[in-house]
Amino acid sequence: MSVRFAHTLSSTVILFASTSFAFAASFQGLGTLGGERPQSHAYGVSDNGVVVGFSKSNSGREAFSWTKSGGMVGIGYLPAAAAYSDARGVSSDGNVIIGIARSLASEASGNPYEAFRWTQSMSMQGLGDLPGGNYESSSNACSADGSTIVGMSISGIGYEAFRWTEDDGIVGLGHLPDGVFSGATGVSADGTVIVGYSESGSESAYEAFRWTEAGDMQGLGDLPGGGFYSDAAAISADGTTIIGYSDSGLGTGYEAFRWTQADGMQGLGSLGSQSFLWAISGDGSVVVGENQDGALVWDAIGGVRNLESVLESYGVVTNGWTLSQATDVSHDGLTIVGYGINPDGNKEAWIATIPEPATLGVLALGGLAVLRRRRRC
Repeated sequence: MSVRFAHTLSSTVILFASTSFAFAASFQGLGTLGGERPQSHAYGVSDNGVVVGFSKSNSGREAFSWTKSGGMVGIGYLPAAAAYSDARGVSSDGNVIIGIARSLASEASGNPYEAFRWTQSMSMQGLGDLPGGNYESSSNACSADGSTIVGMSISGIGYEAFRWTEDDGIVGLGHLPDGVFSGATGVSADGTVIVGYSESGSESAYEAFRWTEAGDMQGLGDLPGGGFYSDAAAISADGTTIIGYSDSGLGTGYEAFRWTQADGMQGLGSLGSQSFLWAISGDGSVVVGENQDGALVWDAIGGVRNLESVLESYGVVTNGWTLSQATDVSHDGLTIVGYGINPDGNKEAWIATIPEPATLGVLALGGLAVLRRRRRC
């Protein structure tokens, strides 16, 4: 397959006080798998820079793995009449990829997808589905080592969140009280804490949940001021910080939130329009998502900011690009992936790196800008 690489931009240069430090902020389009109508979306990034997602080519929609050295490579399909696969997550070392694909079993039931797990040695393997309903499942996230996968499937009680392990297969997690719908969207690094959303019968609306083996599924409530609605999208590595979006009183619709046991659910603002969060760094300090103006990033120092503006503040000009959505962030919070509209007008996956957002350095020489840098733990 041919791979198109384009639009690589980077900037360097940070100077603090009398000591010089170099750190390159950068932005790069990831290309596509080719075809007459090239298109790609990125949905996950590993700790060592493996990016996963999907690309449309002449043969269909195919899940991909991208590395800086090897570029974009398709990882294939499950056996099915239609060629369709989509990678949604990746293990910390990049060796396990999870997502959804058409399969013979799902097509036979009239439903579109089956969850898959891919490794270099085993290729793509379907994960099956929950018993009792039509054949359908989708995987959304995996633990750090890729041994625990979470998602949603149809069971005898409706759409239900699940956890998959090699020993136990797919196991349903149930619903919040009186609910008939749930889906899992994130899991902690060790696989023991799972988040997602469930219909809450008492409110007749969706509510974010946190699930553990010891405590089962617990609703997280919602932001005050709007209609009752919340959805958890991701969780920090240690399972203590949860992000998502909720209806609130801002008057803009959904508002991004960050939840901890100590502080509960806190709204993060919306930059004047409804905002959604999709991913969180390992320690919970950096989160990424989107609003109507495009990809956004949040940290405690800078608050909610447009990612394109952040890159520009570090000297990176994304000539002709529109950054539509930030979909994942690396464990250290410095690498962000997503998709946007490239200068040719096509949807394309991208990867960006930003310096640590903490101590302000005063730069007054040679046109250098004031940049932010966050201390490493």
